Amino acid sequence: LISFDGELMGGYVSLEWVVASQVNNDYFTIEKSLDCRNWGKVSIVTGAGNTNTIMNYKTYDENPHTGTSYYRLTQTDFNGEFKSFHPISIVYDNPIKLRINPNPVKEDLHLYLGETLRGMTTVTIVNTRGQKIYSKNFLGEYDMINLQVSKYKRGYYLLEVDHNNRIGTLKFVKE
Repeated sequence: LISFDGELMGGYVSLEWVVASQVNNDYFTIEKSLDCRNWGKVSIVTGAGNTNTIMNYKTYDENPHTGTSYYRLTQTDFNGEFKSFHPISIVYDNPIKLRINPNPVKEDLHLYLGETLRGMTTVTIVNTRGQKIYSKNFLGEYDMINLQVSKYKRGYYLLEVDHNNRIGTLKFVKE
């Protein structure tokens, strides 16, 4: 094995590896894990059998887990013997897609979350000086949250939503 790498490509993970030579190579298995103990199969890629030629391989994980996932490459011979290589990690942040209305805003800001969030969701507003001027935890099911911003000074603000370490941010203007 020369290299084993992964890269986040939008909503999926591209996994590539390069081998210098192969002897009795039946197939490669890509597995993923959240804890490096419990592994699940992502894909199986047919090997080249016997060759002294450098070969490039590629496969995809089209259903990455949110957060950090570990990917392991295992090479299996025709006789069933196998070797697993050191895992790599990929972080998939899967941001929350936020939308607000109106923007600019005078009094009530309607925050649309793009999906129903269940459990604890934290909404934070930060001013241009980086000071946290609002933070509130919302417990339950939400796809929209109304925020009263009439008491804020005119200017630009950053709004952040955190749900199970999935973050969504956007800017708004207070008139």
